[in-house]
Amino acid sequence: MLKNENNLLTNKRMYDIIKNVKEVIAQLTNNDIVEIDNASSLFVELNINKEDFKRIIKKINQRFNISLDYQDLAPKVETVFRLAEEILDETELG
Repeated sequence: MLKNENNLLTNKRMYDIIKNVKEVIAQLTNNDIVEIDNASSLFVELNINKEDFKRIIKKINQRFNISLDYQDLAPKVETVFRLAEEILDETELG
C-alpha cells in the first residue's frame, strides 16, 4: 500500500472515530452534538465529570471493541481530538 493510501485510510478512520466520539458524548451528556468541536475541552467546555467520562469510555470500548481504561486516559486526554487519537492508537494495536 502506498503512503498516500495509508494516510487516506488513517484520515478516514480518524474522521469516523471523531464522529463516533461526538455521538457518544452527545448521547451521554447534555451537550448538543453540533456544539462539540474537535478542540472542545472535555472537562471544562463540555463539563464532563468523572462519572460521565467513565460512562463515555465504557460506551466507546463497546462501540470499538477495545479496552481503554478511563483512569489512565483522564490525565492524558483534554480534548475530543486527543481522545480520538487514543482510540485510533488502540484500534490499530488491535
